[in-house]
This record gives sequence, C-alpha cells and structure tokens, in this order.
Amino acid sequence: MTHFRIALLLLLINTSANIVQAQKISYLSDAEGVSFAEAKRLKEAEKFTPSETNILNFAQNSKPLWVHISFDSLAAKHQYYVIYIENAHLDTLDFYHFTSNGEVYKQSMGDHFVFDARDYDYFYPNIMYKRPISECYLRARTEGALLLPIFMKPEKGFFEVIANANTFLFFFIGVLFITLLVNIFFFLRLKEPIHLYYAFFIVGVYLVVLTDKEIFFQYFWQETPMLNKYNAIFYSGVVLQVIFIGKFLDFKNDSKILYIIHLAIVASNLLTILLNIFVGYNFAIVAFTIINIVYMVYYFFASLYMFFRFKINDMSTLLLLLGISIFFVFGLIYSLSVIKVIPYLPFEKNFLEIGVLIEVLFGHLAVTEKLNQYKADKSLAQMQLINVMEENERAIIAQNMQLEEKVLQRTKELEEKNQEIQAINEELITHQEELTRNKEMLERQNKIIEGHNIYLDRRREKLEKRMEEHSEALKKTINELSVKYENLKAEYEALKAKST
Repeated sequence: MTHFRIALLLLLINTSANIVQAQKISYLSDAEGVSFAEAKRLKEAEKFTPSETNILNFAQNSKPLWVHISFDSLAAKHQYYVIYIENAHLDTLDFYHFTSNGEVYKQSMGDHFVFDARDYDYFYPNIMYKRPISECYLRARTEGALLLPIFMKPEKGFFEVIANANTFLFFFIGVLFITLLVNIFFFLRLKEPIHLYYAFFIVGVYLVVLTDKEIFFQYFWQETPMLNKYNAIFYSGVVLQVIFIGKFLDFKNDSKILYIIHLAIVASNLLTILLNIFVGYNFAIVAFTIINIVYMVYYFFASLYMFFRFKINDMSTLLLLLGISIFFVFGLIYSLSVIKVIPYLPFEKNFLEIGVLIEVLFGHLAVTEKLNQYKADKSLAQMQLINVMEENERAIIAQNMQLEEKVLQRTKELEEKNQEIQAINEELITHQEELTRNKEMLERQNKIIEGHNIYLDRRREKLEKRMEEHSEALKKTINELSVKYENLKAEYEALKAKST
C-alpha cells in the first residue's frame, strides 16, 4: 500500500492550482480553412464560443480547432507564466503570440514534427509568456482524440509540475520493470508458464503507456514522426493483458462461452492493427477505444462470474478480481471521458496509469498467491505420493514374503521333480545301454545276413545261368523233335497216299 500512497500523492501534486479561469478561454470548432487573420476577426466579432471549463474535449474530431486564451488578469507577482496542454498526441499545434509591440509570431509543434526540432523538449506542449502579454491563439488538429486540457502556471510552478510528472513516470516505469524482471526470473527458475504470461502482461502495459506518454517517439523514432500515425498498433499491446487474464482465469477449461468471447476480444485487438495499417489512424483509434471499453467491462464481469462460480475460495482469483475492478473504475472513467461520454476531470492526467499500477500490483500478488497455492498443492500431492509409495512398499514387502514362501514351496517341488527326473534318467540310461547292446547284436546279425544274402545272390545267379542253359538245350531238342515230327508226318502222308 506504500506504493499506492506515493502514486496518489504525486497525482494530487500534479493537479493542483490551475490558474487559467474558465471564462478566459473561448474556441471555434470545425474551423476548416480558417486562417489566423480570419480567426482573429471572428474572435473580435464574438463568434468564438466561451468555454465553461479549461478542458476542451471534442472527442474524435479531425477538423481544426481554434482557441483563444486571455490571461490579462494574472497576478502581478509573477513575471513568467507557462501555458501547457496535458495531451501528448496532437498532430499539429500552432501557437500565435503577440509581442509588446503588437506583432504576431507563430510557433508550431505536435506529433508531425521531429521531436528534437520542436520548441519544447517535453511530451506535453508548453509555451512560456512574459508579462505584459495577455492573450494568445492556438490552432490544434489531430486524427486522434481532440482533447485539450489547458493549464497555466507560473514558471516555477510549471517546473514543479514537470518534476512531479517525471517522478511519477519514473516511479511507474520502475515498479513495472521490477515486476517484469521478478516474473521473468521466476519463470526461468520455476518453469511456471503463468509468470511468462504475466511478464507479457507487463510488456503490454509498457507498450500502451510509453506510447501514450510519447516515450517511444522521444527516444526511439524522434527523427521519424510519421511513425506516430501507427500508434494504435502499440496501443493494441492491450492484447497481451487480455491473454494473461484469460490464461489466469482459465476460461478454456471452465467456460466455453467466456472462452469464445475471450478469443473474439483478442482477435478484435489484432484487427485494430490491420485497421491502423490499411484504413487509417483515426478509424483505428476509435475502434481501439470502443474495444478497450468492451474489454474492461467484459473482464470485470467475467472475473466476477468466474470467482463466484468456480473459484469462490481461491485467494489468487480474488486478488486479480480486486485489481481488475480498480482498473475497471479508473480505466472506464478515463475512456468514457476521452470519447466525451462523461466530462474530462482535471485530475485524469495520471488516472489511467494509477489504475494500471494498482492492477499490476494486485496482479503480481495474485500470481504470487497462485504460485503459493501451486506449491501447497504440489506439497500435498508429494505427501499423498509419499503415502502411496509407503503403502506400495508395505504391499511389496508382503508380496515379497508371499513370493518367498511360494518360491521355497516351488523349490521343494522342483527338487522332488528333479529327483524323479534323475531316477527316470537313470532308467533311461540303462534302457539306452540295453538298446545299444541290442543294436550292436543286430548290426552283427545284419552283417551275417548280408553275407548270407551275398552267397544266396551268387547261388541264385548260377542257378539262373544253368536254367538258361537247360532252357536253351530244351528249346533246341524241341525244335529238333518238331522237325522230325514234321518229317515223319510228311512220310506218313506220303505212305497213306500211296496206299490209297
């Protein structure tokens, strides 16, 4: 809470003692093509509209605005006064001054000029006046929000404003940078993705704030003012904050409808980049402002729903909800005042940054609490794992004892079986020896039989040969007898014929 008190103190210091009275400011809006001489003539003709406030807000109006400031009733105790405008994003801003001789000279500044070439080295336009000068004109034009919070202070008071603003900005950037480094360290050390997502969240805040305060313009592309036409791209760094909130609240697993809306918001922020590149800055910044309001309203109510529906006892979600709620109030007031839905308040210069700072601090506490919950859950899981391991160990010991008994019993059975097998083997060996002896006897008998068969074969061959010889002799004798029979038959036939 110390950081918050310091930030609030700086906010109160920066918004103190506005000297310019509301009735001393008048304006001519939608002044396209109106020159200084014409504006001066219209002022003298009382065509300018008196302003009831020193904060001129014309929302998204890209037409020129002429403003007349009269400060002839300033206190005589100060010789030098500074007029400054708490809006760093005016494309062109021309101051028309009157010298003591009545001459007019012009000083031009704004986002369309090289930063170092401007007549002031601060991100808020400012011009110093010396008494007895009592009036000036200024012509403003921008494609963004035509918002002119006009303030006037003595020279010393203005430098105090600058010092306080720089102190606040340094404090703001420093707190965010430390938070960024802490979360990167935790991510590298613990490998927990939530720290990486939160680091990207801080980067998204940096992109928005450093663009809004023209830090990028002042230190990175001061020689290229045309890049300021693409500021909506850097404002879309809000998408990194959106991604972190969606990851932290775990829409994907707890609510499909909220997750789909979450993806649509992410896509719409990315669409702003395309609009800025291909359509134009004015259209993109209007789209971004509307999307940003929708984003703040949605995530405020989505956080409420997720907390009461799923995470009622989750301290990390409660912390994030508190941060989002505070940022919702600060950011919604700022955004609605920029688009002129509600009046712009004098103390809104650092309003959004304070809301972001509170959200970042609560977010850091939420991430830390979530890590503590993770560690507690991890310790509980480890204890449960140890208990399970101990139970498993006892079960394993009991199983080992049962296995040992079974092994001993099985070993005894195996030994008995082994003895039986050895007895059978001995019988088999004896039987095998008998078979071997019988085999040798059969082999000897086979040899005798083979020898006898050889003898019989030879005997058979001789008999076959003698039978062939007898067969041939018999055939020869038969042939001879056949011849003799034929001869005798022929003689018989002859004798028979003769006797007839």
